[in-house]
Amino acid sequence: MKATLVLNILSTIAAGIAIIMLSLDFLFDPMPYGCYYYHYNHICRYDYPIE
Repeated sequence: MKATLVLNILSTIAAGIAIIMLSLDFLFDPMPYGCYYYHYNHICRYDYPIE
């Protein structure tokens, strides 16, 4: 009984942290950028259109 209570509390805390992090990701999302490969180089640019 005590172990299940601890697991429920930890699960609730983890879910709360995940929701907060997801919300912050949506709020502070930078300008969209695209990545592409050019001559075996992985390049990411803010002005590259996303497909």
